[in-house]
Amino acid sequence: MTREVSRPSGSPPPAEAQFGMVRVPLVALAEETARRHLLAHPEDATRYGDLAREWAVHDMRHVLAWAFGDAGDLVELGEQVGWLARVLDARGYPLGNLSDCLVIAADVVAEQVADGEGVAARLREVAEEVRPQPRG
Repeated sequence: MTREVSRPSGSPPPAEAQFGMVRVPLVALAEETARRHLLAHPEDATRYGDLAREWAVHDMRHVLAWAFGDAGDLVELGEQVGWLARVLDARGYPLGNLSDCLVIAADVVAEQVADGEGVAARLREVAEEVRPQPRG
């Protein structure tokens, strides 16, 4: 049985996040992360069809807001991404893809946000926490 994919709904994801003394616009960061992720994982485009990019941007705006919130001790990125991983896992989404997307987000933040290396490092750390371990 396949489930029809619907558009993201509910509260819209944040458009910006506080980072030190500046507000960081999240939409362009999330869009670039989604673009790179879908190039690396075309199976996500197959899974979500025309809504793949919309979902990727939606989820990454939340994740990026959590990452910058983590830097300001406002939220715990690992807990928030852990919750997202449980939701996605229950829906059959490969957690390796989520982990890869977090690494891509880290690369984008490191490249495009002044002094964003700490946020990028935290995203990479959490990516490893959700990456499935090989069975052995």
